[in-house]
Amino acid sequence: MSFPEEERQKNIYKLIDMVLGEDKATIFIGDFILKEDDKKKCSIISCNLTINKKIIPIQGTGIGAIDALYSGIHEKLNNEFSSLNSIKFDDFSMRVKFKESRKWNNVDAPVEMKLVLKNNIGDRIYFHAESRSLVVSAIAAIRKAIEFLINSELAVVQLKKDIHSARKRSRQDLVRQYTLMLSELVFVADYEETIKKMKIVVDK
Repeated sequence: MSFPEEERQKNIYKLIDMVLGEDKATIFIGDFILKEDDKKKCSIISCNLTINKKIIPIQGTGIGAIDALYSGIHEKLNNEFSSLNSIKFDDFSMRVKFKESRKWNNVDAPVEMKLVLKNNIGDRIYFHAESRSLVVSAIAAIRKAIEFLINSELAVVQLKKDIHSARKRSRQDLVRQYTLMLSELVFVADYEETIKKMKIVVDK
């Protein structure tokens, strides 16, 4: 079952593609290692996060592997991508599709993971992934989430630059078009700090 927010996300994905094109960031998570500390009741992860061709080592601790991985990535990237600070890990759900298993004991049944994040105004953002491995499903869902959030911020920055350029050229038609596109993207997160960092000053 899809939620209304998920339908809006589909439009935002299309918008990001339109704004960024080939400049859209691509993320990969590799060399994932998970350790469980039973005494401290926490999970500890390490991995390499690749953004395009840049490799970033990640370490994280949390209540479970998903929390640890998301927290570790957030801690490493929130200075560069300020909007991540307005997003919180909210929930996740798991569904095992036993009917799609090919083995008699169902050990190879696909696992569907749904990750839920919440932004600063309480809107939820949903991400799905499916694999025959629980851990792989979790990693894929988080990879999709981080990729979406980063590209949303990059698209906001690009649109702000486009609006500034259109105003300088007295292209009010483009200003309206870009502003409308921007109004859709601000659904995702709080970009106030991101815009403050920009050297271009855009009149309100």
